[in-house]
Amino acid sequence: MDRKLVKISIIVPVFNIASYVKKCIESILSQSFDEYELILVDDGSTDESLKILQDYERLNSKKIKVISQSNQGQGEARNVGIKIAKGEYLLFVDGDDYLAQEALTYLAYIVKREQADVVAFDLANVDYNGNMLGVLSGVSKEGGLKEQTVKEYLITIPPTPCKLWKKDLLLKKDIWFRSKVWYEDLEFTMKALAHVKKIYYTPMQLYFYVHRNNSTMNNKIFVEKNSDIFTVFNGIIDYYKKQGIFQIYIKEIEYLAVLHVLYYATVRVNRIDKSSTLQKEIYEYITKNFPTFKDNLYLDLLESDQRKELNYIINQRYDLLYRKYFWSRKLKDDFKQIIEERGFDFIINIYKKYKCFSIK
Repeated sequence: MDRKLVKISIIVPVFNIASYVKKCIESILSQSFDEYELILVDDGSTDESLKILQDYERLNSKKIKVISQSNQGQGEARNVGIKIAKGEYLLFVDGDDYLAQEALTYLAYIVKREQADVVAFDLANVDYNGNMLGVLSGVSKEGGLKEQTVKEYLITIPPTPCKLWKKDLLLKKDIWFRSKVWYEDLEFTMKALAHVKKIYYTPMQLYFYVHRNNSTMNNKIFVEKNSDIFTVFNGIIDYYKKQGIFQIYIKEIEYLAVLHVLYYATVRVNRIDKSSTLQKEIYEYITKNFPTFKDNLYLDLLESDQRKELNYIINQRYDLLYRKYFWSRKLKDDFKQIIEERGFDFIINIYKKYKCFSIK
């Protein structure tokens, strides 16, 4: 494979996603921008994933490099890709997700014009069929391309795939993904942002995140894996203290602890096992490390539903937290079942007869 210096190295970790990975690869190969390499790292798949990757490599050997390793987790798979990457910039794409058309062209244009360390963009949440479920946005809600401060971007902290990274920034500061833990994206991003000089954000949706029903995040067996958030956040706190910048960003770090540790991790655990003692451990971790978290001004950024759920967590009313989720899910499932069985016209007729809800 003739892998000369390229502009962008795209690193894709793959593990048992044979039914998804073709769409991911095709979304990259169909880009009109040509100055990229595609590094596919199979992390010990036991399905047909590796064979699919190797088939693509045989057909596109000048563009694709496949690496096969024993299962070491997504973080280490990305690290392997970073070590052999030839690109000036790195883009991480999960193997069950895919890129928007012309995503690389637009990103290359931005980095050439702005010479940014990081270019951030929006992520579209979709189901298996590509139906839109929502958008994960940066801090800017309006306007086009703009430069952001590190503090502005810290409080948004979207996942690693939402960013194009300058490789030298990561290598010079020796920043790598932690292996075999969940939430490794959060630690990696927080550490890297501590050294960024120039961030540009665009509200364009350049990445499609595919929600899967069999995700490990929804599997009861893996409830305890949510405790990895303690390891990850301790790593963030220690890193910022060693860099001498913890006090500069303490309110941003505190807010992210509330959001990712106290809120997101507790909600994930609660929806799988509402009686798990890990919920209380999470709350105790926050009160120990951030005793004044309730006064954090960034909490005003939370949406009304998030604030309500956070209050349940703060008051340790995990029963109410689960009940809210259960009834919300049940109503959605029942509504979906009615439409499937009787059709949407049935719902319209009920509305016309009783005017019991609004249709927009």
